[in-house]
Amino acid sequence: MASVTDQINHCRVADVVPAAYSVIDAIDGNKPGIQAAGAALTFFAICKHYEADPRDVLVTVERFIRHAEQQEAPTMRALWAYLAGEL
Repeated sequence: MASVTDQINHCRVADVVPAAYSVIDAIDGNKPGIQAAGAALTFFAICKHYEADPRDVLVTVERFIRHAEQQEAPTMRALWAYLAGEL
C-alpha cells in the first residue's frame, strides 16, 4: 500500500473537500480550543494509525492546498467560506 503522503499526492479535491466538511460538521458547536484540540488529536491519531510522520503529512497537505487553490479555486473558496460560517 502506498504511503499516506503518496496517497495525498494523488487525491482529488472533489474527494478531499467533502471529508473536510464532515470534520467541520463534527466539531461544530464546541468551543474553539476544543475544536482545535479535537481536530489535532484526530489528525495525530490517524497519522499514528497509518505510521505516517505528522510533519510530512502537514507539508504534503500544504502543497495540496496551494495546488487546489490554484486549480480548484471556487471549491476551495466555498470550503473557507463554509468554515467561517460554521465555526
